[in-house]
Amino acid sequence: MPADIVIHDNKVEVIDGPLVLRDGNDQGVISATRISSIPEVSTGELRAEDCHVQAMEVGTGSPREPRAPGSVEVKDRQGEVTLKIDGQKGSIQLRKDGKTAYLGPDRISSVDRVLTRKLQSNEVEADQLEVGVGSPSEPAEAGEIQLNDSRGEETLRLDGATGSLHFANGTEPMLYVLSSGTSNPDRPVIAHSPRFDTWGLTYRDRGDKFIFQRAGDGVMTVGLGEQQVGIRTEDPDFTLHVNGQVAGVGAFNGLSDARCKEGVEPLHSALDAVRRLRGVRFEWKEGECGGRETPEGPQLGFLAQEVEEVLPEVVTTGRSGYRSVAYGSVVPVLVEAIKEQQEELEQAREERRALEDRLASLEARLSAMEETTAVVG
Repeated sequence: MPADIVIHDNKVEVIDGPLVLRDGNDQGVISATRISSIPEVSTGELRAEDCHVQAMEVGTGSPREPRAPGSVEVKDRQGEVTLKIDGQKGSIQLRKDGKTAYLGPDRISSVDRVLTRKLQSNEVEADQLEVGVGSPSEPAEAGEIQLNDSRGEETLRLDGATGSLHFANGTEPMLYVLSSGTSNPDRPVIAHSPRFDTWGLTYRDRGDKFIFQRAGDGVMTVGLGEQQVGIRTEDPDFTLHVNGQVAGVGAFNGLSDARCKEGVEPLHSALDAVRRLRGVRFEWKEGECGGRETPEGPQLGFLAQEVEEVLPEVVTTGRSGYRSVAYGSVVPVLVEAIKEQQEELEQAREERRALEDRLASLEARLSAMEETTAVVG
């Protein structure tokens, strides 16, 4: 039975059959189930309430019979295309104010701003993500990535123009080096460049240390666990451990307030202790100090093992097993030794004066006896 065509209220209804349109060899079919083989559909406005379809396909052909690809264009009032969906490339182009944004399987380009609540890594499948437009030959606008909090205020911004990272004011840590654990491998935090990745700052989980490195060797170590600082050593034995010479303009002041001390008693036999100490001239053995760097040439000092037998209070054995001498703590012993020696000198002077007085008395008596003998004779 042929289809009936009814026209009323500016509408065309096809009853019991599709509407077939022919123009030369081209044919378009409009039915209740599909619209097919129409190269182009032009309309001023397409509203959602006017569309009651489960699927819309634009373009003709199938995997077995490839034909022309489909595309959808949306124009503004001036007839300029502002949105184009290209079925051939599988891409979307957006145009406004002379700018074009492209979203396709190969790239996303020329987008001034992307606003999203959350962007997860498994939602981005790309070998490279570039933000910003332009090239060395054609400079344009720099890229920028901005993160906002729940109130829309900026908390973190990566500035492509300056290559800098900007943090907002706050009390939370700006960087978490590790996610968990206490025995993780060393984690580089900052490095000079991919080529010089051993020049920079490394965090060592074992011992909780931040280590500034030069070609992989520790230059300065801050031990959070032991609360120690090492210069040119990664394993300081003291609160401040310097592997090398130290210089300064002002004096080094050590706390010595009497209000902070108890059990104070005088030193005895200091002169005897000094007599038992042995000052020596020596040279350091190269590579024999547990990795510590030692100065070259002749040096003056003590041997810690010998000092320990006389003044054990001034000798310390570190975790590495090497002994150190607190040379400054020897000064009180030297002071008391000088005072004891001075007392001995004063006593010797007194004894000498007594002997001189006795000798003078004897000489006077002898002289008197000689005079008496001369008169009698």
